[in-house]
Amino acid sequence: MLQNIISFINRYVCIAEITLKIVAYWILQSWLHDCYDVVPYLRALGDFGTGKSRFLKAIGGIAYKSINCSGAITPAVIYRFIDLYGGTLLIDESDFRNSDEHAEIIKILNTGFMKGTFILRCEGQKDIKPRGFNCFCPKVIASREYFRDTSLESRCITFRMTCRTREDISLNLPDSFYDEAALLRNKLLLWRLRNHGQIPVDEGLSIQGIEDRINQIFLPLFSIIKSFSEEDLEEIQLWVFDYAQRLIRERGTSEEGEVLSCIEELVKENIFELRIKELALKCNELFRSNKDEITPRMVGAILKRLGLKTEKRGGVYRYVHNAKDFEELRKKYLSQ
Repeated sequence: MLQNIISFINRYVCIAEITLKIVAYWILQSWLHDCYDVVPYLRALGDFGTGKSRFLKAIGGIAYKSINCSGAITPAVIYRFIDLYGGTLLIDESDFRNSDEHAEIIKILNTGFMKGTFILRCEGQKDIKPRGFNCFCPKVIASREYFRDTSLESRCITFRMTCRTREDISLNLPDSFYDEAALLRNKLLLWRLRNHGQIPVDEGLSIQGIEDRINQIFLPLFSIIKSFSEEDLEEIQLWVFDYAQRLIRERGTSEEGEVLSCIEELVKENIFELRIKELALKCNELFRSNKDEITPRMVGAILKRLGLKTEKRGGVYRYVHNAKDFEELRKKYLSQ
């Protein structure tokens, strides 16, 4: 079964060997996702012409009950489709990047990675009643840029796409693609019936030295991989460890990462209390020579988002260092 999935994806998408394995196991998980509390999202990241749409099409061809929501979409359509069909959502983020509804769709994506979470809406015209829409399902996302929402980033398994390098991959999908996909879906349905509820989460597969969220979303996938191959499990766990470190480095380049780096430098100088204005000046000095300056107001907003304490004394806002709170954030944003 696993080799059938790998061969199918490899025939139509140009991706690395380790990516092929992870995608294949993720597709298997999509057929058992309702057995688990969480499901990570697959995300293809890259510029136009790098195969993101083909990535969506190929995975959608054999994932569990795929729902293609690319095109003219609204939040109401998305959460109603998921609630009604409960399948794998395929979504091209470029379709809603400039939409007023972008933030609403991000909320749906943030909510739908965990079982038992709902989007609450009121329905009806005269007799208005509240209703919860279930948004839990596997999701495959195509995107040109990283999400600004770090919480959503932590729910994604992201692969950077590159231009096609193999001549054997056709520019247009042949008619045989749909026949092959239908045959493989039938096999996957039988695999679901035989394995539903038979592969429990093994907490012992957690990786030491990475954040809990990464372990949380990968544990069901690790459990499925272990049922097939210990060798693949070891290889993919090593990939996940490197992936977790890469996420930290990428967060470190964000505005939040810059502010935390400045605080770390100040703490090394035994400065544990600082006016927000002085912290902004430090950020501009260290990181903003080729960027727009960061203002004290922006620094204050970033500290608030991070949950770091500020105090107002003498009409001036100050950052007051708390070692415990800072250490938790340092693990997420700053490389060791």
